[in-house]
Amino acid sequence: MRIFTKKAFQFEKQNMPTITTKSMAFQEVPDWVKDTLLFQLALKDGSVQVLADTKQQKELENDGITEEEKELREQAKQLDIKKWQTLGIVKLKKEIEEKQKQLQQQEQEQQELSEQQEQIP
Repeated sequence: MRIFTKKAFQFEKQNMPTITTKSMAFQEVPDWVKDTLLFQLALKDGSVQVLADTKQQKELENDGITEEEKELREQAKQLDIKKWQTLGIVKLKKEIEEKQKQLQQQEQEQQELSEQQEQIP
């Protein structure tokens, strides 16, 4: 399995040699690594990415982030989400979703308020 790591990690499993990765590096790791808790947590917060193909690796080599992540970060920036630069992808998606819901709620409230004001003689 080929991965890209944004941080250094040390994956361990009983009766297996320890696998140490470097920060901001591509590396081949054994498939058992994906079953470790550390890997699953790192994958969830965006510190580790499993590379599906060479196209994805090229994107990461070019600027350190995938096209999807680039779009999410731009959207988060436009929505004025705090700490958008440092959030992992999963957290970033959640923050964007919450901010969009919040903005829709505010828009509905303003629309209701303006409708109420129009009804007042």
